[in-house]
Amino acid sequence: MALRIRLPEYLPRGVGNPPLDPPPFESVYVRRCVRITQRVHGREGTREVLILTSIMQSVDDMLNDHYPEEEDVDTDTTDGDEVSDDSEISSTSTEDCENEEGGGEDEDEDEGDGGEQERSRNQGFLEAFMVCWSDPIRESPRDDPNPRTVYYAKRLQKRDDVGWTETKGGDVAIKAISWERIRATRNRVSEDPVKEVAALQYLSDGLRGRSIEETHVLTADTVMCNDSDLYIVMPYCHGGDLCMRVATRGRFAEDEARFYFRQILKGLETLQDMRICHKDLSPENLILLENKSLIIDFGMCLRIPYSSDVRHLITRRQTCGKLPHISPEIWTCRPFDGHAVDIWAGKFTLFRLMLSDDTEFVLT
Repeated sequence: MALRIRLPEYLPRGVGNPPLDPPPFESVYVRRCVRITQRVHGREGTREVLILTSIMQSVDDMLNDHYPEEEDVDTDTTDGDEVSDDSEISSTSTEDCENEEGGGEDEDEDEGDGGEQERSRNQGFLEAFMVCWSDPIRESPRDDPNPRTVYYAKRLQKRDDVGWTETKGGDVAIKAISWERIRATRNRVSEDPVKEVAALQYLSDGLRGRSIEETHVLTADTVMCNDSDLYIVMPYCHGGDLCMRVATRGRFAEDEARFYFRQILKGLETLQDMRICHKDLSPENLILLENKSLIIDFGMCLRIPYSSDVRHLITRRQTCGKLPHISPEIWTCRPFDGHAVDIWAGKFTLFRLMLSDDTEFVLT
């Protein structure tokens, strides 16, 4: 069966309001981590873990290969465990980053710089992630310009009596993206991991105190990095994405499709409240967590330009996204309404959940 989609004539919204470029996201700082072998309480032998520190790193510095002076850090390894090269990390503390941005105040001046670094080091190694590197959950297609691999991991915590131990209900998914590939494709492809991290932090700040059940948007628990990779830590969603759900169990019945579509609309309402355009909404970017559909993957998103409380069109962008979810405005490279293009994509997501697998979409 072929579903023919007739592209309507372009009707500009916000007549009298000239299109504007989307406002940029703020500069991104992420926490440094080290990848080492470590004993985990209740597990035989040693495991490779990512240990999270309190040291902050500017993403701009990582992209420009500007690293602060490095020094060895004691990670409390035992019984001959070997520390990888990533154990040599920046001595820049969280407070240092805040002072560079003009947002921090000098405290405990009597301690001096040495006391500041020592406090950062001693308080940093309190949390870690035991990652299943050998069996990734998902890998990008070979032709993906920014390949990313998602791994299953367990959140660990440090206990004085037994050392590192697993936390109850600490299942997480960690998306790993190579800095080398990020640098090679920066400003050359539509999907930008740095923009994704910035958007996740922007959403986390704006949605603080609101539950997933209320927002239906999945933000990151933690974003961290070492010299080789950027890591985005998210809650582990056992249900997979909606595309996998349809592929394994067939199309949705009308009542089931309506149930999930209401949640998708709630997620879009959350993004509209935050003045965010997702720009790549599709079943592949809707994931199931305990029967809740959540919007993920913000690598193509844009902030919507406003002047006072008046919404503007977004200046034309390069065509991107997934057919048939691309709106007519984006398909024809014209200025577009950020909210409207997400609603268009949501409409065809509903069709894909209910239509048979052999449906062919044809743009006319």
